[in-house]
Amino acid sequence: MQKTFVFLFLLICPVLLFGQQKGSIIKIISSSSVTGVRDKNAIFLKNPVFQQDNATLTCDSAIFYTERNYFEAYKNVHIQQLTTDIYSDELQYDGNRKHAHLTGNVKMQDPKSILTTNILDYDMVAKIGTYTTGGKIQTQDVTLTSKNGYYFNNSSDAYFRYNVLVVTPQSTIKSDTMRYNIDSKWTYFYGPTNIKGKDDNLYTENGAYNTLTEDAYFGKKNLYTQDTKSLKGDSLYYYGKAGYGKAVKNIVFTDKKDGTKMFGDLGYYYKIDQRTLVTKNAYVDIISGDSVTVKDKKRPDTLRLGADTLETQMVLQKTLKLVPKISVKANNEVG
Repeated sequence: MQKTFVFLFLLICPVLLFGQQKGSIIKIISSSSVTGVRDKNAIFLKNPVFQQDNATLTCDSAIFYTERNYFEAYKNVHIQQLTTDIYSDELQYDGNRKHAHLTGNVKMQDPKSILTTNILDYDMVAKIGTYTTGGKIQTQDVTLTSKNGYYFNNSSDAYFRYNVLVVTPQSTIKSDTMRYNIDSKWTYFYGPTNIKGKDDNLYTENGAYNTLTEDAYFGKKNLYTQDTKSLKGDSLYYYGKAGYGKAVKNIVFTDKKDGTKMFGDLGYYYKIDQRTLVTKNAYVDIISGDSVTVKDKKRPDTLRLGADTLETQMVLQKTLKLVPKISVKANNEVG
């Protein structure tokens, strides 16, 4: 938890300092009518067009507090800043801080993504959008939702917290804390995470996954499952489109259907032919359907085999090979 807050602070701190510089005077470019508001040192405008530096702001009506360099806008609110457009029902805009507080049917759109929420705070200088009441970010092929979200327009990074859900054509991801880069397509996890594919599942509490290439690496409490098979390891690397995975240290490969467990410190898994190879302190437990009595307790009858390298593959019948020596060929082919 502490690392999460430190990470977010380091991301936001430099741009917050930059965003504290005093803003320029808000200009009224045009309006259909202007009326003074008594005792408020303000003016009421219909269909106004405001401008501040590189941003244009329009709405159906607004109250402009000239001395405060601040206005409130109502209905059909639209902010245009370079390639970013923001829409909402209402807006409170502080020209000194260049800060926009938008409420009601908020949509922020740029060439790469669309963010929708009900309440959004947007820093016009740092170009950071923040929501804490639920929101969604959509790209061409990815949809992300969460309770809290922080979108960094300049770097294309989005940081999500609580009830995070990511839907891609290949997988569905559920996480507690996550960061996603819209350009690179890399997703980074900082808490319990499930990645559900079409016929498999990956669990981790720290790692990364690319929503485009389906490549992934995991470093904490990792578990890969497919049908009756599962693979554990201190570190897991998976290349989704290639259907190839690697596990490092404290490996446990389990096949409940065959009643086998393979152990070692380096393992490879090939999805296409359901082949597993384990080496470095490798051994396998083969559990039969029988049981033996040890100290008045029934235990499964287990045969343990050890070798330099163990390989198992699902074909028409179960096979287990003891490989005396491993050789690694090109393109990660093990022979």
